[in-house]
Amino acid sequence: MTERLFCPACASSAGRDAYDVNGFRIRKCACCGSLYVRNVPGRSSLDQIYLDQEYYSLDDQSVRRLLEEHRRRLGIVQGFSRPGRVLDVGCATGLFLDEAAGAGYETFGIELSPRNAALAQGKGHKVFVGSLAKYVLSNPRDRFSLITCLDVIEHVESPLKFMQMLLAQLSVNGMLVISTPNYSGVVAKVLGERDVFLIPPEHLNFF
Repeated sequence: MTERLFCPACASSAGRDAYDVNGFRIRKCACCGSLYVRNVPGRSSLDQIYLDQEYYSLDDQSVRRLLEEHRRRLGIVQGFSRPGRVLDVGCATGLFLDEAAGAGYETFGIELSPRNAALAQGKGHKVFVGSLAKYVLSNPRDRFSLITCLDVIEHVESPLKFMQMLLAQLSVNGMLVISTPNYSGVVAKVLGERDVFLIPPEHLNFF
């Protein structure tokens, strides 16, 4: 168990414990308003989340919704860059990579869940099974014109280090696209600790 003493968004130590969810203390930063889990389990405990065979099993309606959202995101990206090599970090079953491949991108992924990685590989995507840190160690010279990190950074214990690794894999003039739930929104404020995304230890950061 690691005790986080500083906000992962702005590095401030000022704040107060706002919620206790499933035995995890969630602190609210006094400087930027982000929330974060104070008592983070060890790496092996976190990895077990993604080894579950049912992790990220989606019904048909959820898949359709995600495909529509990925299509929208890719459309925005295409307004700024031409197809090249894309790396989707936390690619799950490869739904975003499916859209990217259809648009002419050469597709790569990184995924912690062996089951989901195998499903993405079965559709023709090159997928590394493991963490971003392990991928960077084994592929230090790999570069991509587009890196996507969609609803992943809230899972990461050290977001700054994670961002630095992402940026190191970008080619010159490359594009990094990140999405994460918005905890300054009205819904989050109304629901408080009942927010559906407030699920430690799977989610550790709530920006």
